[in-house]
Amino acid sequence: MPTIAVGGIEYFYRQVGSGPRTVAFLHGFCQSSLWWEPTLQALPQGWQGLALDLKGFGGSSKPAGTYGVPVAADELRAVLDSLGLERVALVGGSMGGAVAQCFACLYAGRLHGLALVASGPYQRDPAAGRARAERFADMPWTRENLAGIIAPFFVSLPAGFERLVDEALRAGREALVQLTLSLASLNLLPSLRGVSVPTLIVQGAQDSIRPPAEGRLMHEAIAGSELHIVENASHTPAWEQPEAFRPLLWRFLETLP
Repeated sequence: MPTIAVGGIEYFYRQVGSGPRTVAFLHGFCQSSLWWEPTLQALPQGWQGLALDLKGFGGSSKPAGTYGVPVAADELRAVLDSLGLERVALVGGSMGGAVAQCFACLYAGRLHGLALVASGPYQRDPAAGRARAERFADMPWTRENLAGIIAPFFVSLPAGFERLVDEALRAGREALVQLTLSLASLNLLPSLRGVSVPTLIVQGAQDSIRPPAEGRLMHEAIAGSELHIVENASHTPAWEQPEAFRPLLWRFLETLP
């Protein structure tokens, strides 16, 4: 798999398919580009897929320094610049969805379209988010603890869960702590009202982390957006219900100008 160095950071990414247009994927918390594998495996013709490991996760660098949602949005812009990608369709899951929202607010001209998956415009309980950051700062970095963080992403643990735990163990502690604090401090809802790019919103019906009500908030804020609720899915509809998720995304991509 390729890497690219941008601003002193080495970014790992997965690239599949070919075509005149690119759809870029951003992963969620304690995740990596691996979590988009079921989607990348069935990319429609005419599209190139690019799934990035954000700084601090997966195979990308994990330097000391500043992490945050707006920081990640700026870093994504720099990566796209270095790859020569002027415009993309951007798909963000969970935390990656917050980065994608921020990117759309800052760099709407770089987007063909925006897809937000299991995401939300703000933390319902910022104090609980800050408490989680304190816990992440001190907890032992063990398989058991990282498995405990990602297990609630699923209605039931999927086949290959151990592989996802292995990937979670690669996350940098500093990235988890700072991004948790960043997510707890953000309210993107007012800015979303100015987003005018075509937008798809997908929520898992059984998601307790980002419940369907948060998708409805984004749907109401973004004029012309479409909202879909995927049954029998929690916080990872693209992984849990790929046969339901992929057609939603493919149809959306086909409608983009």
